[in-house]
Amino acid sequence: MNRRSDVEYLMPTRPIEIILPSSIESKEFQDLVDLVSSILDELVSFGTQVVHWVGNNPKFRKPDVDVPLVLLSRHIVELVDAISILVKKSSIDPCKVLLRSALESMLYIKFVATEKSEDRCKAYLISYIKNKKNEYLKYKIGSQIHNEFKIKIADDFLIKEGLNPFTKELNELVEIKIKNLDNWISNPIFSETIKEYNRVRKKFNRRPPWYLLYGGAENIERLSILLNYQYLYEAVYRKWSDFVHASDVITGRIASGEEGKSSFFQIRLGNDIIEVAMFTVNITLSAYRQLIEFIVPEMLSNYSAWYIREIREPFLKISRTRVKLT
Repeated sequence: MNRRSDVEYLMPTRPIEIILPSSIESKEFQDLVDLVSSILDELVSFGTQVVHWVGNNPKFRKPDVDVPLVLLSRHIVELVDAISILVKKSSIDPCKVLLRSALESMLYIKFVATEKSEDRCKAYLISYIKNKKNEYLKYKIGSQIHNEFKIKIADDFLIKEGLNPFTKELNELVEIKIKNLDNWISNPIFSETIKEYNRVRKKFNRRPPWYLLYGGAENIERLSILLNYQYLYEAVYRKWSDFVHASDVITGRIASGEEGKSSFFQIRLGNDIIEVAMFTVNITLSAYRQLIEFIVPEMLSNYSAWYIREIREPFLKISRTRVKLT
């Protein structure tokens, strides 16, 4: 009996080559992909150093408070790592989804690591705890939020197909999670932050985003203005919003075909690789520098030396490159 090879078994269906090419034909573009992914990998490697400095600096660490800044630094490194992986496969458009999240992370780091850092970390945590508890209550059988949620999803396709998301096991699990959150928020260190949260919620008559507390902003756009990052907001966050939410699947994907007929470009075309690379590097460096200046300023010389040694020249080379794929 003949047996399939491992490769055949793992991928028995061959893709349509003109829609999803198996390789990059242009050596020039492959060289660019390699250059961009190498600089992103270097950003990730250095980022692990930054996370280590942030998470282990005895002057900064405070139990139950500094978690947001440590994990925001970790988050942005993870996002850049994912972007690098996508770039290696010339899958550029999906990077835009991750890059928007990286921009938000950078803005959050800037907002926290400037002034009122402890208060703003607490604001992040209080908002997180309250939002998580509200999410868990949807699955806690008998709670008012659960009853309202159950009515809301009654006509959902999967529910009508027989899916039951409200199991006894899940109910027991969320009860434990809710108890843990209640214990966390009962810590006296959060008493003033809870007052601030309630004040802001009453003023705006809604659950506020955490960055609205302690002199913040109502939304990401206003936060970018507050922190003087209006251009990045417009160029990354607003510009790619329609793509992220699938409201624009047309721009950059349609071409004129033969006899006046329209056709669409292949997947993994890579036209926006330079733009994605430039924004990723700028956003990431802004976050790293802010973290270092605020928490471990004694490492600024290390950061500057690393940038000159590993980043500046390849970054300038990328900025001078022009890509035109057809």
